[in-house]
Amino acid sequence: TYVGSVQAEGEMKQSFKQVEISTVIESVAKITGRNFIIDPRVKGKVTLLAEEGMAPETLYQTLLAVLNVHGYVAIPSDGVIKIVPANLARDQLPYRNWKETNEDWVTEVISVHNVASTKLVAVLRPLVAKEGHLVALSESNKLIITDTVANIKRIKGVLTRVDVDSNGAYEVIEVKNASAEELVKTIKGVMQKGQGDLDVKVSFDERSNRIVLTGEE
Repeated sequence: TYVGSVQAEGEMKQSFKQVEISTVIESVAKITGRNFIIDPRVKGKVTLLAEEGMAPETLYQTLLAVLNVHGYVAIPSDGVIKIVPANLARDQLPYRNWKETNEDWVTEVISVHNVASTKLVAVLRPLVAKEGHLVALSESNKLIITDTVANIKRIKGVLTRVDVDSNGAYEVIEVKNASAEELVKTIKGVMQKGQGDLDVKVSFDERSNRIVLTGEE
């Protein structure tokens, strides 16, 4: 299904759920004014979620992220953009059914409100699947993430903890030889005894076994 509406400021809010990728490309072409030539081998169903309207350039960058993770590339040539399969050794992403499950792959555009999205890339990239994609758009302060539904939920959970006070600090620490969950319990116990006036929040990401710290540096 495709749901879209043109807004007064010239942006468009859209939601594509299990739509043929060529349909998404055609919609982006209408909004951005760019001309695309789609290789017949460019096929597959995609899901793209946007919580807010996107300007044409942001929408185009989002399309590039979708293409990238699905093994396709956009090549500008003589006033048109050719969409062709990438000559890369990358596994094709599977779509087991048309119902969205935690294992389905989606692309989502997420707005960042309190910090620069470009600064969050280094923090969040370790949480993204190896086959996934993460890019920041500095002009609109948004993040474009392609990953499984379940992992995007985890990443958004981490994002809510680091997208706070622009004067605060944040860090993601990889735990190699222990359980991040157990270490967080220990750290919180120490903080309760000697934290004083410091405002520090400690949490963890179970999938990647990383600790997330936010607060006073």
